Amino acid sequence: MRNTRRLIVLRVVCAIGGIVVVVSVLEVVLRQLPVHERTYYVPETASNPISQFAPDRDFLWSRDWDLAAANVVDVNNIGFVSNTDYLPSDPRPLVAVIGDSYVEALMVSYERTCAGLLKEQLSPEYRVYSFGQSGAPLSQYLAVARYVKDTFSPSILWFVIVGNDYDESLIRYKDVPGFHYFVEDQESDRLSLSLILYEPRSGLLWSALSTAKNWAYTSALFRYFYLNLRVVELVRGIFYGYGEGSSTTDGPETRILWSKRAVDVFLEAVRDSMGLEPPRIGFVMDGGRELLYEHNYDHIDTYYDGILRKYFIQNATEIGFRVIDMEPVFAAHYATHGARFDWYRDFHWNALGHRLCYEEVAGVLQSQILVSDE
Repeated sequence: MRNTRRLIVLRVVCAIGGIVVVVSVLEVVLRQLPVHERTYYVPETASNPISQFAPDRDFLWSRDWDLAAANVVDVNNIGFVSNTDYLPSDPRPLVAVIGDSYVEALMVSYERTCAGLLKEQLSPEYRVYSFGQSGAPLSQYLAVARYVKDTFSPSILWFVIVGNDYDESLIRYKDVPGFHYFVEDQESDRLSLSLILYEPRSGLLWSALSTAKNWAYTSALFRYFYLNLRVVELVRGIFYGYGEGSSTTDGPETRILWSKRAVDVFLEAVRDSMGLEPPRIGFVMDGGRELLYEHNYDHIDTYYDGILRKYFIQNATEIGFRVIDMEPVFAAHYATHGARFDWYRDFHWNALGHRLCYEEVAGVLQSQILVSDE
């Protein structure tokens, strides 16, 4: 009996020891590889007008099991992705670029992004500051633009507009804390901008969980499973389904009507509150790349993204804003070279997509600078 117990204990100890050795070896190996590092966000509060990364901190970004698209992300003095500090006191004219993860561009080195290339071209006479926030829609762009106006007084303003910016501006379709959304006033039937405050959970349990999670993030093995493999998202998707979902049962036509209202409110607010003449404000419109790759490009205007994109361009042009339509640019380039403008695992622009964006914006900037100098 004693020998049996000893054998069981020995087997358990060996099993635990083997696990510890394997985990330790994996931890050592992964520490030498570009495992995704934690991104620290500072939520929007009364004293912090716009949510952003924790300032003055660089981190490694990569994705998937093979650590693809590894990139060192530079975060500047106020928490935005850029290789230069943003200084309100700098007297040089400012070109500001506002958008979501297409401007944030964690998977492309800053020097190769549209904003980074513009900065290289216009320096030192002009400053180029980019303000990208992953997940931000039109409503948040408006809040960021007002912050940029009040803090940095830009001479020229550019927005990058993508397909999910329209409906996700409305609180009926999305309500992530820390962002602004358009909310309908039941009495006036008008849309107004409203912030959903981020309220951290309190209590001993949540404090203990937060401490444990902070400790776990120091492990490269934990980050590999949590950030690169995204095991929690995979498990949640299996049991609860993928995507953010929506509490509304709106059909396609109703969603289009609401999205058009969001576009109208956004364009009117940009026109009236930026303190710039319309020619000093521009929009880069992403094209229907997926349909282009699928050779279904002729039908883009029948899809939600195409309908709203066309509506946005028409109304922005009528106001007098500068509008760059990347759709024909992408189509012409793809017909000649057959090269994708995004990474095949990620629909964000790759370096080629950013370069084409830069070339188009640079072609318009000269006339905008002339307007600004008048």
